[in-house]
Formats: sequence, C-alpha cells, structure tokens
Amino acid sequence: MLATQLWEIDPRQTSLDVFEGTYSQRREERQRLSERQTSPSAALQDVAGRTSTSSTRQAVEAVKVERQRMARLQELENEIAVLERELAALGARLENPPSDPARVAQLGREYARVQQARDALLTEWETLA
Repeated sequence: MLATQLWEIDPRQTSLDVFEGTYSQRREERQRLSERQTSPSAALQDVAGRTSTSSTRQAVEAVKVERQRMARLQELENEIAVLERELAALGARLENPPSDPARVAQLGREYARVQQARDALLTEWETLA
C-alpha cells in the first residue's frame, strides 16, 4: 500500500499540514524549499530562470513577491486551522444541544458565521496556491 497523502503536525504553529503525494515527493519538496530559503541566490536564479527578462532588479522583486505570497499562504493555513477547530467545537456542542432554544439558535448562527469566514479564507487560499 502506498501513502498518497501525508499529515504533518507542527507543534510550534499548532497547525496541520496536509501534503498530497508520496513521502519521497514531500522530501524533495522540503529540500527544494529549504534550498530556496537558505540560498537567496538559488531562489533568485530559480525566479530569473522563469522570467523572460535578465534584469536582476525584476528578479529580486519577483523573489520578494513570491516570499510574500508564501507567507500569506502560511497565514491563511493557520487561520483556516483555527476556524476548523472552532467549527469542530461548535459542532460538538450542537450534537448535544442545550435545552434553551435561544442558545441553540445562537450556536447555529455562530457555526454559520465561522463556516462562512473559513470558506472565504479557503477561497483566498485557492487563488494564491
């Protein structure tokens, strides 16, 4: 049996990273990302190779934009994880609802609000990824 999805929990960021692919593919991706982060010149060469211009200034700007995009993706993933935990907690509370109908309605509205916020972040993540 071959794993096609890997889950990695980062305790420092309290986040779950889901990677679609094999362990070898994940290892290659991590190595590539590590090289890009530790070697600005490698990242610069990578971006320069992908651009049609040989201008160093444009390549540096492209690296900066890519770093900002990656940072925003990480922020979104962390925010989505927080909202998914909130949804799970609200769902658990709704499974055994309180006897007060007003409180149940309030929990339902809160669930819908959190779900809508999560969906908006997922949409933004999809456009950046």
